[in-house]
Amino acid sequence: RDLSPRAIETNMALAERLIGEGKTSEAVDALKTVTTGEPGNVKAWRLLGEVQASREQAPEAILALQRAVALGVPEVEIARPLGLALLRDAREADAIALCRRVTDAGVAEGKPDAAIACCRVLLAAAPHLTALHAHLAATLQESGRSEEARAAFQALAAAQEAAGQTDAAVETYRRLLDLDPSDATAHDRLKALEPPPPVVVEAPAPAPAQAEIVPPPEEPVG
Repeated sequence: RDLSPRAIETNMALAERLIGEGKTSEAVDALKTVTTGEPGNVKAWRLLGEVQASREQAPEAILALQRAVALGVPEVEIARPLGLALLRDAREADAIALCRRVTDAGVAEGKPDAAIACCRVLLAAAPHLTALHAHLAATLQESGRSEEARAAFQALAAAQEAAGQTDAAVETYRRLLDLDPSDATAHDRLKALEPPPPVVVEAPAPAPAQAEIVPPPEEPVG
């Protein structure tokens, strides 16, 4: 049933107090009361999703945060808890897609910092995601943040090696050398990963033909 504005306000204040006290289970109950009584309360949906994400209630957090986005919350503002919830729910492709959307939007608006920070948080939780490493490295390079890009490419190469993607790692190390020809680590890893050039064994030269020895003619007897 619909709640009165006073009841909405009371439950929101209660939820915020409970969160501050670390009583997240009770806070979830209070926030659900608000979202049930006032389904368009964007603040309640966002807070509910964030609390559920902190409690590792991934499916519930995803639904609540997506509802908050549908009601007008910019995706970048909840990308961190939503991305972590997607990872916990084994939805890695969706987490990567989320990071790509918010970074592309941030770059287009000239404000990529929050989105880049979100991608780094997701990579800290799932360092094996080579596609996310590659996206972050490319975004940093396109943004002119060369030192950060180089570090991101190094992390990408290490993740590719760990995933057994040797050919991709070789290409990334070559790219690192394009960025910094003095990169000793990239040199060493390329030497370890690339097969040595084949040793060309020259066929021995044929022995010179020996001159045929012709015996002298025999002298006639008598």
